[in-house]
Amino acid sequence: MESEIFNNSKLFIPKKSLGQNFLIDSNITTKICNIDDDITGCSVLEIGPGFGAITINLLKQKPKRLFAIEKDDRFKDNLNRIKKQYPNNFTFVIADALNFDFSPLYSNRLKIFSNLPYNISTKLLVKWLKLNISSANWGTLTLMFQKEVANRIISKSGTKSYGRLSLLSELLSDATHKFDVPQNCFRPKPKVISSIIHFKALTKPRYACNFQLLEKILFFAFNQRRKKIKNSLISMDTNINSILEESNISPESRAEEIDLANYCKLSLKINDHK
Repeated sequence: MESEIFNNSKLFIPKKSLGQNFLIDSNITTKICNIDDDITGCSVLEIGPGFGAITINLLKQKPKRLFAIEKDDRFKDNLNRIKKQYPNNFTFVIADALNFDFSPLYSNRLKIFSNLPYNISTKLLVKWLKLNISSANWGTLTLMFQKEVANRIISKSGTKSYGRLSLLSELLSDATHKFDVPQNCFRPKPKVISSIIHFKALTKPRYACNFQLLEKILFFAFNQRRKKIKNSLISMDTNINSILEESNISPESRAEEIDLANYCKLSLKINDHK
């Protein structure tokens, strides 16, 4: 069935509006599906199965169930063919993942896979990360991103790519870069290199924090990252200089110079001053 999948992709006209770039390299799809630990008996969620290249590889590993969400209804017949082959552990819906209520699917062993369209990749990642604030609502994520975005996710303090995405990923997961995917592995060929990132959910945030305040801090800090932190956060508290000093953060620091532990500490200090 895999050869049929890749042959069908040659006849299909991708929708630019959906950011469709189909994987046509069977070695890469197999490699993606083998990144995670053994998925036998696990619940799996796949976003954007398309022709089912990743789907078939995942089903061969005998998960307890695989639930797929596909926005493009042109794939309905193809997904129904896969369902006939795997009637007991494969189901799918035609829906927009950005607006979908994932809550009935969650378990601490849920494994999520996706070749995400670049235009929704960060939105979905942040949505999933924020679901793990109080407890692990999923176990692992194996996701594809534009390489530039992937670099932002795994970057460390002191680097130009360090920012909100890096900090949220570090707070709530262990994120690891697995490998890059060249442009010629897709049809149509994208203009950029892609990267696979694997996330393992933490059972609780890495550091204690006031999450709502932390989000605000990161928004103001990195929206004005060229400013000193005392200036970018002045709207949060008029006593921000003293709060920063209490948190052992230099008011003269720039946003990218402050690590996650100190941002979390700062969120608690600002909360104490309210």
